[in-house]
Amino acid sequence: MPLMVGAPIVAVDVTVIEPDTLGPPPSSASDPRYLIDEHIVRWANITGYPPQLLKAHADWESVRRFNPRQYRYEPLTTDWDNFAGSPGKLADPKYAAYRLATCAAQGAASDGERLKAEDLTFRSRYEIDADHQSCPPAATTSPASFRAIAAGDEQVTAYEIYIGNDTRRRENWFRMLGKKWKRDAIEEDASRALGFTAQTTMASSYGVMQVLWTTAVENDEYNFRVGVEDRNPSFLTDESANLDAGCSSLVVGAMFMKRKAQQRFRREPPDLTSEATFMESFRVPLRQYNGRYDYPDDVFRLVSHWYPTSTKPIFK
Repeated sequence: MPLMVGAPIVAVDVTVIEPDTLGPPPSSASDPRYLIDEHIVRWANITGYPPQLLKAHADWESVRRFNPRQYRYEPLTTDWDNFAGSPGKLADPKYAAYRLATCAAQGAASDGERLKAEDLTFRSRYEIDADHQSCPPAATTSPASFRAIAAGDEQVTAYEIYIGNDTRRRENWFRMLGKKWKRDAIEEDASRALGFTAQTTMASSYGVMQVLWTTAVENDEYNFRVGVEDRNPSFLTDESANLDAGCSSLVVGAMFMKRKAQQRFRREPPDLTSEATFMESFRVPLRQYNGRYDYPDDVFRLVSHWYPTSTKPIFK
């Protein structure tokens, strides 16, 4: 902004009217799309990420459900890339505390000492061979029946989860897999390619912003409870305790966008000519969040649903 040399400085008081809701008022107080509006507004104010854009972002990532416990394991990308080796990152202190025990082929690592029972509850959404055995000598290619993963199941392999859920339960991991060499390896011998222990705690995304636990930890975006060193994956859900503590996917996602936007704006300041040009300034940071070229357009299309609304008068 240009300055006029010698012009007097004028103090201006600004009152921020926080919205009652983001989007039109809900017809029901229990509508899940509105239950975390207060927290969205709070973190929008802290990060400078517009509240209607932050909510649109959560809307898209949560598949329009706003499920605070949303969860998805990524066997063909995050797990394969980070934890399939022996010992690889499984021995890194940053991850070792939260790993699941592995078979001999991966060094026979033990369960991480900071794992909590809550961290293991999410994987029950997936089904495996009803006759699952720990560290099986050979994978069953055509199980006779399936069941949900139980809390006591050990050394469940990525392959077991893959055959039980990819096409059978429409997780579509293979269909969305971009790397040809991986597709070739799976088509040649899926049991061999995916025979590693499934790190369903660390290689998964959580909450309404579907934040990968590895991304949160590696980028130091995790805001944790004061005085607590634990980095448990279950802290990424958007339930009240995590939101209040500042360690949920909403917080981590908003902080990630703040950092990426600041990096972008140092090189190219945002265009404040209009709302549309300002929103466009977040296109590159949104691509960095997801990695898909047209991802920002999917988020932008939802912004109009979530403009702030208020019953309080703005001008008196």
